[in-house]
Amino acid sequence: MNNANHLSVRGAQNCVLQHVATLNSEIVKLEHSLGRVLAVEIRANRDQPPFDVSAMDGFALRSADLASTPSTLTIVEDIKAGDRPARTVLAGQCSRIMTGAPVPVGADAVIRVKDTQMLAEGWDGSRH
Repeated sequence: MNNANHLSVRGAQNCVLQHVATLNSEIVKLEHSLGRVLAVEIRANRDQPPFDVSAMDGFALRSADLASTPSTLTIVEDIKAGDRPARTVLAGQCSRIMTGAPVPVGADAVIRVKDTQMLAEGWDGSRH
């Protein structure tokens, strides 16, 4: 094989870059932007949603409460998407939480429903 006919990677990159033309940027309406590339990075000026939300159905809890397993926690409320948590999650507690619901104060983790086991039935949201 004759290496005289081959370019190094750096040589090939330089060759390509020497023959590429940079286009000017332009402002276009959003409806005309399909298939285009941004000329500069854009960033939102605020988080949306403006609070942490659960990515799954499960239980919002303090991760410290799972330092040793198995762990038994008391459910203090149900939080559905669109609800506002009414209670702070304290040590030994958790909140049943649905996908998209705001994570309550005090909780720093959500454990999936399928990774838990209910020990008692009949919780109606009023007992804690």
